[in-house]
Amino acid sequence: MFNYQLFVANSLIPNAGNGVFTQELIDSKKVVVFPNERNTLLTKDEFKDFPTDQAQLQSAIRWFDETYTIDPEWSLECNFNHSFNPNCLWYLGFIISLRTIQPGEELLIDYRYLLEEDYTLEFCDSLTGEEIKGFSWREKMRRGAIVIAELFSEEEAYQS
Repeated sequence: MFNYQLFVANSLIPNAGNGVFTQELIDSKKVVVFPNERNTLLTKDEFKDFPTDQAQLQSAIRWFDETYTIDPEWSLECNFNHSFNPNCLWYLGFIISLRTIQPGEELLIDYRYLLEEDYTLEFCDSLTGEEIKGFSWREKMRRGAIVIAELFSEEEAYQS
């Protein structure tokens, strides 16, 4: 599910195909995408039996500790591209803006948060040439929590 008007167009990242862009201003610290109920849950064994010729295997799989989710459709979310310097954070199925994002700007996430531990993509980061390899579950949680804490540390103290 999307909180903003987004569209798919040719990515600005070399060799990346399509990307997701915003039609409107997105302020920092906003949920851009939140999980939907269409996803199917798979165990690790079920995931191993998933047909390898499915496009979803490369684009619609998300890893959560011992569970995988798969979007049964090729959704707009499958067009988010990778960056080691993203403007959004993928964290537990939510995509959160890390800074203000201008209309027409491409939305980028770090794929290492999506991939299974030590799973290396067949392609490298097109800007750095570095391999893209999934973090461990613990590392995803640790790094994501640090990013979220730092992002919101600038906020005024919560007042009830």
